Amino acid sequence: MAMRFRMEFPDFPVEDMPQIPAGFEDWSWHNDACPSFTDESRRLRLWIDYREPEKRDLAGAHRFMLTRLTSERDPDEYEDVLTESDDYSEILEAIASHSTQE
Repeated sequence: MAMRFRMEFPDFPVEDMPQIPAGFEDWSWHNDACPSFTDESRRLRLWIDYREPEKRDLAGAHRFMLTRLTSERDPDEYEDVLTESDDYSEILEAIASHSTQE
């Protein structure tokens, strides 16, 4: 996996990055709040915020968020939130569930 997030978020600890599911590519951009990974075939984006809540842009934000890309033409156009959690296993279940619904 290319680690673009390391360039875009140099202060994000590599050891805090969980295993990214197959099919997701690093779409991290420094103007976003945190690193993100996109699976264009499933139209999903996975956002992974800092482990420490005090480092997150939004107070009270969950560490992980899964969104659905709403634009067929531009994966950077905005998205619908599918789920948010501090438990990565819940996010992985949502990805698996979304994959079986297609």
